[in-house]
Amino acid sequence: RCFEVPLRRSSLNDDDAFLLDAGDRIHTWFGSTVSAFEKAKCAAVAHNLREKRLGDCENFLDVEKDDEEFWELLGGRGEIRPHGEDTGDPLDSVEKKMFVL
Repeated sequence: RCFEVPLRRSSLNDDDAFLLDAGDRIHTWFGSTVSAFEKAKCAAVAHNLREKRLGDCENFLDVEKDDEEFWELLGGRGEIRPHGEDTGDPLDSVEKKMFVL
């Protein structure tokens, strides 16, 4: 599943894959223990966003520590939450709805 998290470094953790949509640049970041399935899903979502924009943006898959723009958008570099340190399910605070299409 995909869901939005706050745009700050403290949202990152070693267990998950993250996509940061900066408009003309799409960054993906993978935690050290993320599964291959999550990496593939994140890369597919990034690709689909780029395609919706008719290629009018850049994709940066698995950003490196030296990607200044990515880290600046998150408020700077710092510690990443380790594997297994859970902060709760962000969907717990969202009103759940179901739709038929």
